[in-house]
Amino acid sequence: MASMSSAVLRKSPTVLAFVERSGEQRHLAELYRLEGECLRREGAGGNGSARSDVRACFDRALALARRQGARLWELRVAISVADLLASEGARREAGGGAPESHADP
Repeated sequence: MASMSSAVLRKSPTVLAFVERSGEQRHLAELYRLEGECLRREGAGGNGSARSDVRACFDRALALARRQGARLWELRVAISVADLLASEGARREAGGGAPESHADP
């Protein structure tokens, strides 16, 4: 899995730049989340600086998903954040990453 993550990470800046330029941002939040997951799988979540890179990807994805009202992407990011925190033994904090409840009108 690490080699696939490495390949994705090498292409990530090019793909993200293309999507941002194209204006077609429907899946951009998911791309940021996937970038964070790849960084995490590469072992980047271990030290403080690299962990902050992973978290920055997730935070960017969550903010974008919320701006777009994309509940599915928001939920997927929240699950990734919770999994990251849980894997670090921060189970109490993991509950704080869940998206707000949305009631349908």
